[in-house]
Amino acid sequence: MPHGDTCPFCITLASNGWQKASSKVLKGGHAEHIHANCDCEFAIRFDHNTTVAGYDPDKYLAQYNAAGGDINKMRRVNYAANKERINAKKRAAYALRQKNRGKKVSITDIAIQKVPLVAPNGADHQTAFFIQETHKELLRFAQTQNNSNEVACLLDLTTGEKLDFVKGDQVSVDVEADAASYHWLRTRPPNSVMLCHNHPGQSYFSMNDISVFMHYDAVRTMSIVTNQGKVWTISKTAEFDFAAAKESMSRAIAKSSGNKDRAIEIFLKECYNYGVERSE
Repeated sequence: MPHGDTCPFCITLASNGWQKASSKVLKGGHAEHIHANCDCEFAIRFDHNTTVAGYDPDKYLAQYNAAGGDINKMRRVNYAANKERINAKKRAAYALRQKNRGKKVSITDIAIQKVPLVAPNGADHQTAFFIQETHKELLRFAQTQNNSNEVACLLDLTTGEKLDFVKGDQVSVDVEADAASYHWLRTRPPNSVMLCHNHPGQSYFSMNDISVFMHYDAVRTMSIVTNQGKVWTISKTAEFDFAAAKESMSRAIAKSSGNKDRAIEIFLKECYNYGVERSE
């Protein structure tokens, strides 16, 4: 059900109208959202006379058809219509992150419950649920066994395997110092591994995060789940170009006069140029 800032992908799903629910869905085996950062809602009705006020699949289908069935075009149209409001929200979110940067937030049960479903690089639903459950387990482990400090975990998205959690402190976790994790980073097939970790201070990707992400061929995706349950991801696409990414980072550092946070912001704004996609 589109609600608030619903993305074009979910509007397209909503244009299909009411669909017959499986027994699994009726028992609660569904996601609250298809992916992160979208205000869509999941709804079930039990008879044909029931509906949701404002739900208009014909209107959503008209939007889809007007874009020629091109979801990316829908995104561009939506962004053009809401550019100022979207950018204002991004600036406000960035300012809040900077204000709270470094202040450790204790993990709560509510934060764990609100961890969203994310599907980096077009992951299927089974993989997305695997990632979501890992993020929740990671926060629970950090909450109960590491004083809400950093914890990391490696997943093999091709086999469904997962390593034990690695403990860090309030500002970092060194997965390369863990023997099993280091072995995976060095020996797993290219683009098979996802590195998940939390940031107690609500900060964004660090220089060390970007370095590990870029330099290990095995790592396809890296995620941050903050202690408040928000998730950010960066992923290598089939077009990933290490040399171009390295050059882009050098330019970003030069432009930022050594300000690492600013350099990362510049670097990730250009990430599509060298085969990296991000979600936030």
